[in-house]
Amino acid sequence: TKCSEWESGDAIAIFNGIRGFEFKTEDSGAKADFAYTGNDFSGNKFMAVYPYGDYTADLENKIVTANVPTYQPSRNNDYSLGAVPAVAYSENLSLKFKNASALLKFTVKGSNVKGLIFHGHNNEAVSGNVSVALDEDNTVKSVEALETTITENDVTETKLITWVKVWAQTDDNCFDEGVTYYLSVIPQNFKKGFTAQLEIDGVGVVDVKSTNKSYDLKPNTILN
Repeated sequence: TKCSEWESGDAIAIFNGIRGFEFKTEDSGAKADFAYTGNDFSGNKFMAVYPYGDYTADLENKIVTANVPTYQPSRNNDYSLGAVPAVAYSENLSLKFKNASALLKFTVKGSNVKGLIFHGHNNEAVSGNVSVALDEDNTVKSVEALETTITENDVTETKLITWVKVWAQTDDNCFDEGVTYYLSVIPQNFKKGFTAQLEIDGVGVVDVKSTNKSYDLKPNTILN
Protein backbone atom coordinates (compact mmCIF):
# COMPACT_ATOMS: atom_id res chain seq x y z
CA THR A 1 0.00 0.00 0.00
CA LYS A 2 0.97 3.64 -0.42
CA CYS A 3 0.07 6.25 2.16
CA SER A 4 -1.13 9.58 0.81
CA GLU A 5 0.24 12.60 2.66
CA TRP A 6 -0.54 16.29 2.50
CA GLU A 7 1.97 18.74 1.07
CA SER A 8 2.42 22.41 1.92
CA GLY A 9 0.37 24.45 -0.53
CA ASP A 10 -2.34 21.82 -1.00
CA ALA A 11 -5.85 23.20 -1.47
CA ILE A 12 -9.23 21.54 -1.00
CA ALA A 13 -12.82 22.53 -1.72
CA ILE A 14 -15.24 22.31 1.21
CA PHE A 15 -18.96 22.46 0.40
CA ASN A 16 -21.49 23.64 3.00
CA GLY A 17 -24.61 23.09 0.92
CA ILE A 18 -24.43 26.52 -0.69
CA ARG A 19 -21.14 26.46 -2.59
CA GLY A 20 -17.56 25.29 -2.45
CA PHE A 21 -14.92 27.23 -0.47
CA GLU A 22 -11.17 27.03 -1.05
CA PHE A 23 -9.18 25.98 2.01
CA LYS A 24 -5.36 25.79 1.96
CA THR A 25 -2.69 24.31 4.19
CA GLU A 26 0.94 25.04 4.94
CA ASP A 27 1.34 21.69 6.71
CA SER A 28 2.87 18.46 5.44
CA GLY A 29 2.25 14.90 6.55
CA ALA A 30 -0.57 12.47 7.25
CA LYS A 31 -2.61 15.19 9.01
CA ALA A 32 -2.95 18.88 8.18
CA ASP A 33 -4.89 21.97 9.23
CA PHE A 34 -6.63 23.82 6.39
CA ALA A 35 -7.72 27.47 6.57
CA TYR A 36 -10.11 29.73 4.66
CA THR A 37 -9.31 33.42 4.36
CA GLY A 38 -12.90 34.72 4.23
CA ASN A 39 -15.52 35.15 6.95
CA ASP A 40 -18.62 33.87 5.12
CA PHE A 41 -18.22 30.11 5.72
CA SER A 42 -20.66 28.25 7.98
CA GLY A 43 -22.79 25.13 8.11
CA ASN A 44 -23.42 21.85 9.89
CA LYS A 45 -22.83 19.36 7.07
CA PHE A 46 -19.79 19.39 4.82
CA MET A 47 -18.30 17.55 1.87
CA ALA A 48 -14.76 18.11 0.71
CA VAL A 49 -12.69 17.17 -2.32
CA TYR A 50 -8.97 17.27 -3.07
CA PRO A 51 -7.57 18.89 -5.09
CA TYR A 52 -9.52 22.15 -5.15
CA GLY A 53 -11.49 22.73 -8.34
CA ASP A 54 -14.75 23.96 -9.82
CA TYR A 55 -16.79 21.02 -8.54
CA THR A 56 -20.30 20.43 -7.20
CA ALA A 57 -21.62 18.52 -4.19
CA ASP A 58 -24.91 16.98 -3.04
CA LEU A 59 -24.59 16.83 0.75
CA GLU A 60 -27.86 14.98 1.36
CA ASN A 61 -26.83 12.07 -0.87
CA LYS A 62 -23.08 12.40 -0.15
CA ILE A 63 -22.09 12.86 -3.80
CA VAL A 64 -19.31 15.15 -5.05
CA THR A 65 -17.60 15.66 -8.39
CA ALA A 66 -13.85 15.46 -8.94
CA ASN A 67 -11.31 14.73 -11.69
CA VAL A 68 -8.71 12.13 -12.65
CA PRO A 69 -6.31 13.93 -15.04
CA THR A 70 -5.93 12.39 -18.49
CA TYR A 71 -2.26 13.44 -18.71
CA GLN A 72 -0.25 13.05 -15.52
CA PRO A 73 3.38 14.30 -15.25
CA SER A 74 5.54 11.76 -13.44
CA ARG A 75 7.08 12.12 -10.00
CA ASN A 76 9.74 9.74 -8.74
CA ASN A 77 8.34 7.25 -6.19
CA ASP A 78 5.00 9.07 -6.09
CA TYR A 79 1.93 9.83 -8.16
CA SER A 80 1.40 13.04 -10.08
CA LEU A 81 0.45 16.00 -7.90
CA GLY A 82 -3.35 16.21 -7.74
CA ALA A 83 -3.89 13.05 -9.79
CA VAL A 84 -5.64 11.11 -7.02
CA PRO A 85 -8.94 12.76 -6.05
CA ALA A 86 -9.84 12.33 -2.38
CA VAL A 87 -13.23 13.02 -0.82
CA ALA A 88 -14.66 13.37 2.67
CA TYR A 89 -17.93 13.99 4.52
CA SER A 90 -18.23 15.44 7.99
CA GLU A 91 -20.62 17.17 10.36
CA ASN A 92 -17.88 18.70 12.51
CA LEU A 93 -15.15 19.79 10.04
CA SER A 94 -12.81 16.99 11.08
CA LEU A 95 -12.36 15.47 7.64
CA LYS A 96 -11.13 11.94 6.92
CA PHE A 97 -10.39 11.74 3.21
CA LYS A 98 -10.83 8.62 1.10
CA ASN A 99 -8.97 8.14 -2.18
CA ALA A 100 -11.39 7.80 -5.09
CA SER A 101 -9.09 6.41 -7.78
CA ALA A 102 -6.90 3.35 -8.25
CA LEU A 103 -3.17 3.38 -8.93
CA LEU A 104 -1.04 1.45 -11.39
CA LYS A 105 2.47 0.99 -10.01
CA PHE A 106 5.40 0.33 -12.34
CA THR A 107 9.14 0.57 -12.90
CA VAL A 108 10.94 0.50 -16.23
CA LYS A 109 14.12 -1.10 -17.52
CA GLY A 110 16.07 0.96 -19.99
CA SER A 111 16.53 4.69 -20.40
CA ASN A 112 14.32 5.44 -23.41
CA VAL A 113 10.74 5.09 -22.09
CA LYS A 114 8.77 8.34 -22.35
CA GLY A 115 5.30 7.39 -21.14
CA LEU A 116 2.82 4.73 -20.03
CA ILE A 117 -0.70 4.62 -21.51
CA PHE A 118 -3.62 2.61 -20.12
CA HIS A 119 -7.00 1.73 -21.66
CA GLY A 120 -9.74 -0.85 -21.21
CA HIS A 121 -10.98 -3.20 -23.91
CA ASN A 122 -14.65 -2.20 -23.62
CA ASN A 123 -14.37 1.57 -24.20
CA GLU A 124 -14.36 2.26 -20.46
CA ALA A 125 -13.81 5.85 -19.36
CA VAL A 126 -10.56 5.74 -17.38
CA SER A 127 -9.85 9.45 -16.81
CA GLY A 128 -11.61 12.81 -16.71
CA ASN A 129 -14.41 14.10 -14.52
CA VAL A 130 -16.04 11.73 -12.04
CA SER A 131 -18.97 11.64 -9.63
CA VAL A 132 -18.02 10.09 -6.29
CA ALA A 133 -20.67 8.74 -3.92
CA LEU A 134 -19.94 7.88 -0.30
CA ASP A 135 -21.54 5.10 1.72
CA GLU A 136 -23.17 5.47 5.15
CA ASP A 137 -19.77 4.95 6.81
CA ASN A 138 -18.27 7.63 4.50
CA THR A 139 -16.19 5.17 2.49
CA VAL A 140 -16.28 5.36 -1.31
CA LYS A 141 -19.39 3.58 -2.57
CA SER A 142 -19.06 4.32 -6.28
CA VAL A 143 -17.06 6.33 -8.79
CA GLU A 144 -18.87 7.16 -12.03
CA ALA A 145 -17.16 8.69 -15.05
CA LEU A 146 -18.64 11.90 -16.48
CA GLU A 147 -18.22 13.55 -19.85
CA THR A 148 -15.19 15.84 -19.90
CA THR A 149 -14.10 18.61 -22.26
CA ILE A 150 -10.70 17.88 -23.79
CA THR A 151 -8.68 19.40 -26.66
CA GLU A 152 -6.74 16.99 -28.89
CA ASN A 153 -5.00 18.07 -32.12
CA ASP A 154 -6.73 21.47 -31.94
CA VAL A 155 -10.16 19.81 -31.74
CA THR A 156 -12.20 20.38 -28.55
CA GLU A 157 -14.78 17.75 -27.60
CA THR A 158 -16.88 16.88 -24.57
CA LYS A 159 -16.94 13.11 -24.13
CA LEU A 160 -16.01 10.15 -21.96
CA ILE A 161 -12.23 9.77 -22.08
CA THR A 162 -11.07 6.19 -22.69
CA TRP A 163 -7.33 6.58 -22.09
CA VAL A 164 -4.98 7.91 -19.45
CA LYS A 165 -1.24 8.60 -19.65
CA VAL A 166 1.65 9.32 -17.31
CA TRP A 167 4.55 11.03 -19.06
CA ALA A 168 8.13 11.35 -17.95
CA GLN A 169 8.67 14.77 -16.41
CA THR A 170 12.46 14.47 -16.30
CA ASP A 171 15.38 16.37 -17.78
CA ASP A 172 15.63 13.98 -20.73
CA ASN A 173 11.86 13.31 -20.97
CA CYS A 174 12.36 9.62 -20.20
CA PHE A 175 11.59 7.69 -17.01
CA ASP A 176 14.53 7.05 -14.70
CA GLU A 177 15.46 3.39 -14.78
CA GLY A 178 14.53 1.39 -11.69
CA VAL A 179 12.43 4.17 -10.14
CA THR A 180 8.83 3.53 -9.04
CA TYR A 181 6.08 5.49 -10.80
CA TYR A 182 2.29 5.57 -10.52
CA LEU A 183 -0.65 6.20 -12.84
CA SER A 184 -4.06 7.19 -11.43
CA VAL A 185 -7.09 5.51 -13.07
CA ILE A 186 -10.87 5.64 -12.58
CA PRO A 187 -11.68 2.43 -10.63
CA GLN A 188 -14.17 -0.01 -12.14
CA ASN A 189 -14.64 -3.53 -13.45
CA PHE A 190 -12.88 -4.02 -16.76
CA LYS A 191 -15.13 -6.76 -18.13
CA LYS A 192 -13.00 -7.50 -21.19
CA GLY A 193 -9.64 -6.72 -19.63
CA PHE A 194 -7.20 -3.90 -20.31
CA THR A 195 -3.88 -3.00 -21.93
CA ALA A 196 -0.93 -0.97 -20.66
CA GLN A 197 1.44 0.41 -23.29
CA LEU A 198 4.86 2.01 -23.15
CA GLU A 199 5.82 4.92 -25.38
CA ILE A 200 9.44 4.22 -26.28
CA ASP A 201 11.69 6.89 -27.78
CA GLY A 202 12.61 6.00 -31.35
CA VAL A 203 10.31 2.96 -31.40
CA GLY A 204 6.73 4.07 -30.75
CA VAL A 205 3.98 2.55 -28.61
CA VAL A 206 4.26 -1.10 -27.59
CA ASP A 207 2.03 -3.31 -25.41
CA VAL A 208 3.71 -4.40 -22.17
CA LYS A 209 0.76 -5.71 -20.15
CA SER A 210 -2.49 -6.96 -21.61
CA THR A 211 -5.25 -9.23 -20.36
CA ASN A 212 -8.61 -10.21 -21.81
CA LYS A 213 -9.85 -11.47 -18.46
CA SER A 214 -12.29 -9.47 -16.34
CA TYR A 215 -10.48 -7.41 -13.72
CA ASP A 216 -11.98 -5.37 -10.90
CA LEU A 217 -9.90 -2.29 -10.12
CA LYS A 218 -11.19 -0.91 -6.82
CA PRO A 219 -10.84 2.60 -5.30
CA ASN A 220 -7.80 3.17 -3.06
CA THR A 221 -5.96 0.10 -4.36
CA ILE A 222 -2.69 -0.39 -6.20
CA LEU A 223 -2.10 -2.72 -9.15
CA ASN A 224 1.53 -3.71 -9.63
